[in-house]
Amino acid sequence: MTSKCMIVPYFGPYPEWFDLWMRNTERMKALGYDFLFDTDEQDFRERVKRTLGIECPPMTGTGNIWEFRPALGVLYADEISEFSYWGHTDFDVLYGRVEEWVTDDFLDGVSIHSNHHNYICGFWSLYANEPIVNNLFRRSPDWQKYMEEGGGSGWAETEFTRVVDEAHAAGEINRVYTHWQTKDLNNYDKIHWDGDRLMEGNTEVFT
Repeated sequence: MTSKCMIVPYFGPYPEWFDLWMRNTERMKALGYDFLFDTDEQDFRERVKRTLGIECPPMTGTGNIWEFRPALGVLYADEISEFSYWGHTDFDVLYGRVEEWVTDDFLDGVSIHSNHHNYICGFWSLYANEPIVNNLFRRSPDWQKYMEEGGGSGWAETEFTRVVDEAHAAGEINRVYTHWQTKDLNNYDKIHWDGDRLMEGNTEVFT
């Protein structure tokens, strides 16, 4: 079974639905998933300085952690050394039958999987734990600026996606985009459970 570690740094009080989220993800542990939670902002800021050589902006109460997602494989290299893949996700997401979508056969030979049809997705992306993949963020000329300034630039979805796409086009990595998620983000009335299947109307979805 392919081992995967979802890295979830979160600084501040957990959302009120956190226990429900944990219950939803509990079954994923039997599918090769583990979760790495980091709630120590000071330690994270020191980790950034030590590992990346840049200053980390305030985290609590901001979306600044999103700017660091492309670098999580480097920041937590020691903790994920035994895993084949690492990834990032969010607490405001439900997961259906993960085993029916992200199978070992699906991941075979995949360097990066993003569950969005054309960019690196914040709430579900997986990365092969390999040096070339973990260090792709450094190919962006402004990665230090994005991380130090914070402010929710969305560079992972734009600039970093461009870097990933270029590496894919050059044959350096194999990037796969999917769109197994809820399609109508303005109408959650269609979302329901059918046993352990997450449904949008009559269609099963992954997230």
